[in-house]
Amino acid sequence: MEDLLFLVLQFFLEIFGDFLVQLLFEGLCELLSHTPDLLRRVIALRKWEAPFGAFLTGYGLAGALSGFISVALVPHIFIHRLTTRIIAIIVIPLILGFVFSGIGRVREKFGQTRTKIDYFLCAYAFALSMALVRFWLIK
Repeated sequence: MEDLLFLVLQFFLEIFGDFLVQLLFEGLCELLSHTPDLLRRVIALRKWEAPFGAFLTGYGLAGALSGFISVALVPHIFIHRLTTRIIAIIVIPLILGFVFSGIGRVREKFGQTRTKIDYFLCAYAFALSMALVRFWLIK
């Protein structure tokens, strides 16, 4: 019975650790994505809007770069079982996509500017590419 309890606890702690690493990097990306908007307000430049696909690709590349950096900073694996790692690659980016989408809705509700990472697809692309890089590099 104790072994079963230990396995269940280990399963949730492994997924939570991986979730925290991705949340940390996506939160950093969230902070950096608001910086250009502040600069536009200060300098009063005309706002130019790139196509959404460009932002999606950019956040995917930023997520991959964050994956490489996170492997350099945290080179050990949180989730040891392959099936659990595959489940985490599917579930964690979905959760982070919904979390950052919710953050964007709250920002919009309070009159703040909603950046592209505050939309589900950009947040999902960031988190998925980061998770895939960590999956491929850490064995």
